[in-house]
Amino acid sequence: MRAHNMKNVPHGAGHFDELAVDGTAWHGLGWIFRRPYRITHAELFADGRWVGACEAMERPDVEEACRWAPEARPFGFRFRYKCDTQATQRFDVVGFAGKRPVARVSCFCPPPSASDAIPVPPPELAVRVSGSTGEKFRLQGLTMYTDLLDALQRFAVPLRGRLLDWGCGCGRVLRWFLLREEFKILNGAYAFGSNATPLGCDVDPEAIDWCRQNYGARFELVPFDPPTPLPSAAYDLVIACSVLTHLDRERQMAWLQEVHRWLAPGGHFVASTNAEFAFRSKHPHVMPQGWQAWLEEKVPTLWRAKMVRGIYDEMRDPNMRWVVDEETYRMVFQSRRYTEELCSRFFDVLGYIECGLDGFQDLIVCRKRGV
Repeated sequence: MRAHNMKNVPHGAGHFDELAVDGTAWHGLGWIFRRPYRITHAELFADGRWVGACEAMERPDVEEACRWAPEARPFGFRFRYKCDTQATQRFDVVGFAGKRPVARVSCFCPPPSASDAIPVPPPELAVRVSGSTGEKFRLQGLTMYTDLLDALQRFAVPLRGRLLDWGCGCGRVLRWFLLREEFKILNGAYAFGSNATPLGCDVDPEAIDWCRQNYGARFELVPFDPPTPLPSAAYDLVIACSVLTHLDRERQMAWLQEVHRWLAPGGHFVASTNAEFAFRSKHPHVMPQGWQAWLEEKVPTLWRAKMVRGIYDEMRDPNMRWVVDEETYRMVFQSRRYTEELCSRFFDVLGYIECGLDGFQDLIVCRKRGV
């Protein structure tokens, strides 16, 4: 068996659709994609060590969503790995273009449902934030947690201090910050005492009530527009998964100023955005025109059109209409350049990872400047 450093393999689009224990073996399936490569095969790594090749699967659903990139092709995979299921902690599936590793999707191993100390939220709450329920909801949150932890380690963000999950919903990601060993001590001294700082905040009162009842910590209901009652300079890490994706440009500016207030000097902010891949996957029929179309067709490995320039924040989103009017709640897409320039007004931008969250949204990692 050969070791492999996953830090050297870029994050790809795609994710695990299933990852579970079946008797004495793990089984998983999913897909992986990275433009402009035609991934020819995928290999499985358990805890950083190679364990075998994945079986190829046809994925017409994903191929349709990625048809805007004819020079590339998503690779569907499945695997079954017999092992000590209690000892195995993490799986990485690496996609290869010939002999070259070009992309990976990663996930910590989910514990059995029976050993999860936090119940899965009711379907109506889970669907609001993820479009899934039950085990798929748990797995998506764990994949996102894996991606966040990888990003924090990549940019040397200290794993200590107070944590705030801004836009926590019903705890899709937050549950893993409390259950996984890497973060069991994070926030523990601050979130559960008599003088606790809020562990999460959201605009959805039903989700906040559910978190209060099931996490035993303090959660804050906040308005859709700042300011909030959360304390100043109180947090060392603020995460925002699928939050900026629903705020127009003016609200993004106002909320980033609020996040800056929440953070202690030197504190970190990690947020996801809908960027180029998300836009083109949601709109595979929208193609470049004129000379851009010609270049993308003739030299796709050298030049690719950017369909998202600046910010596109006019699309209404009815998914939270019982909490926020769809005229206000948006489905927002923005370019990498726009996001980096916006965040740099308030923070030092440490890094940016395309498709860095659940293989779909991009991630930006920032630090509040010391004073």
